[in-house]
Amino acid sequence: MAKLDITKTNAAIDQLLEVTDNPRHRFMLTAYYRHRYLEIAGRYEEIFAPDMMVKEPVYHFHALGITTTLKGQDQVKGLYSMWAQTHQSIFYADNEQVAVADNFIASVAMVYQADPRTLPHRGRDRRR
Repeated sequence: MAKLDITKTNAAIDQLLEVTDNPRHRFMLTAYYRHRYLEIAGRYEEIFAPDMMVKEPVYHFHALGITTTLKGQDQVKGLYSMWAQTHQSIFYADNEQVAVADNFIASVAMVYQADPRTLPHRGRDRRR
């Protein structure tokens, strides 16, 4: 299996920022870039700052045979909270395609998510 570098999970956003001149699109992409690293760090509360998220977000997910939509900050926050509490917020996006428009960002990627059961030292006594 290829070694995945979590510090490169936003590579597709970096590439799109290099060719994006529209100030609104650049702002949105920069917020999305920050959003993802806050999410990976489990710092989801910061994602809900007014300069980071609209008042009524809508998330559409199509993954693992599941299609679902989350509407509003309560539903979205519930998902991020669960991911952080269960240590599932750590992921890596590979072979990603990102598009930005005036009112949304779309992303298609192969996403690898950390499985907390396989993380080193999980549940072990780490005292010396």
